[in-house]
Amino acid sequence: MKAPGFMPGVVEGHAPSWPIFGRDGARPSIEEQTHKKWKGTVMKISGIRWIAMMGLALAAIGCQRSYDDNKDIFNRFYMTDLKQSASSDVLNVIKTLQREDTAQTGNLVASFGDDNDGMISWFNLVAFDDQTLKASRKYGFMVNERTRRTLLMKPPQKLRLDAQAVVDPQVLAGPYTDENARRLAVLHWLDRQFATDSKQISISSQILASDSLAARQTLSCVLIQLDANPAQAARLAEFEGVRFDHPTLGRSYIRMLIEEDIVKLKIKAGNDWFIGTDFKTHSDVINM
Repeated sequence: MKAPGFMPGVVEGHAPSWPIFGRDGARPSIEEQTHKKWKGTVMKISGIRWIAMMGLALAAIGCQRSYDDNKDIFNRFYMTDLKQSASSDVLNVIKTLQREDTAQTGNLVASFGDDNDGMISWFNLVAFDDQTLKASRKYGFMVNERTRRTLLMKPPQKLRLDAQAVVDPQVLAGPYTDENARRLAVLHWLDRQFATDSKQISISSQILASDSLAARQTLSCVLIQLDANPAQAARLAEFEGVRFDHPTLGRSYIRMLIEEDIVKLKIKAGNDWFIGTDFKTHSDVINM
C-alpha cells in the first residue's frame, strides 16, 4: 500500500520532479519536453549574456575611474617642501606622467594634464621666493566634471584643492579683533596669492585657465559663507572642517591650519568624496 500523500515522481523530502511527470501526474508530451529544454537553453544563454554585460560594465567603470583620485598629483604636492625645495628639486618631481605638460614663467612652474576627453583635469603649481629662490607657495588641484551616467553608478563629479604657503608676516601680525578675524584674513590673503599665481601661469594653457577658474570659484564660495558667518572660522582647524555647498558639486568641506608662518589648506567638493566616509576620517585630512 502506498504511504499517504504519495505522489508519482516525488521523492520524500524533495520537490516534485515536474520534467518527469506533469502536475496532474501524467507524463509530459514530447512537445512539452522540447519546449522546456528550449526554454532552459534560452535562460542559460540569457544568463551568460547578462554576466558578459556586467563584466563589460564593470570594466568600463574601471577604465573611467582609472585616474579619478589623481594620487600622483598630491604625492608630488607633498614632495615639495616650503622654504627648502629649490627649482631644480621641484622640476625633478612635478611631472611624473608622459601625458602631462609643463609651464614656466617668472618664479612659477606648473605641470598639468587631462584625461577621459578632458572630463578629468589637474595641475600642480609651485611659486618661488624672489630672494631665497626656495618654494614659498604650492598648489595641487584636480576636478572630475564627467556628467555621463554609467550603468551601475552616478558620475563621480568632484573637486579637490590643496594649498600651502609661507604667509606674509604683516598679514599674520594683525591687528585683529580675535583669532577668527585672523584666520579669515589669512584665507583672503591666500586667495589673492593664488589668483595672482594662477593668472600668470594660466596664459600657457586652456587647461590651467579653466582649472584655475574652478579653484577660484570654489574659494569664493567658502569666503562668501565665512564672511557672512565669521564664527564658523573657529572650526577651520578642526578635523571636521567647515561644510559649505558648492553650486554644482554640492556637499563640500574646507580645513585650514596656520602653523607658525605657514598656512595649509584643503578643500574637497562633491558628494562622491563622502560616500560611506566622513571628511574628518580621510587620511589626507588628518595628516595635513
